[in-house]
Amino acid sequence: MASTAPPTTPISQSDRNFPPGAVEFLFEGLSYTAEKTHGPTPEGWRDVATWLQANEHDLTDVPGLLSAKKLPSGIAKIIFQLGGPQAFDRHVSGEQLCWGLRDLAVERWGMLAATVLRSWNIRRTRDIGQLVFSLIAAGRLQKQPTDRIEEFEAVFDFRDAFGHYRIDLTAEPAPAAEES
Repeated sequence: MASTAPPTTPISQSDRNFPPGAVEFLFEGLSYTAEKTHGPTPEGWRDVATWLQANEHDLTDVPGLLSAKKLPSGIAKIIFQLGGPQAFDRHVSGEQLCWGLRDLAVERWGMLAATVLRSWNIRRTRDIGQLVFSLIAAGRLQKQPTDRIEEFEAVFDFRDAFGHYRIDLTAEPAPAAEES
């Protein structure tokens, strides 16, 4: 999945099961997961993505546009400086996205991660897939021909992924930092 539109675009009318917070979190999680999977977004990447979107193209069009010489010279130069069209493949699988969202949720909310996700009607990994495919239908995400909602089926159990927190109440508290 790759992002094509800013998070302010409305979700499709057909699926109102997910509130705006869930949509925003999914976009943040997609960036988080892509960065964990592919490394930081290269300088200039967003310029190319913005040009493509403004001209009603997506990242999969880059090789054809390059070979047909239908890109502005500045955009083509950025693409070549970044290593060619393959440098723009920041796709993540459904499984990778589920784990990335899990990690981001735990990082952000700790023991409350599952509670926050449940408040957004996300109770299993398949719900993440339903949100993703709603955003694809709304034109806010792109999918590759191999992307299927089944990729999101039972990636992990929410109780196992979010439910094993132990707080050690016997540990000595950390010493307070001295003020200078």
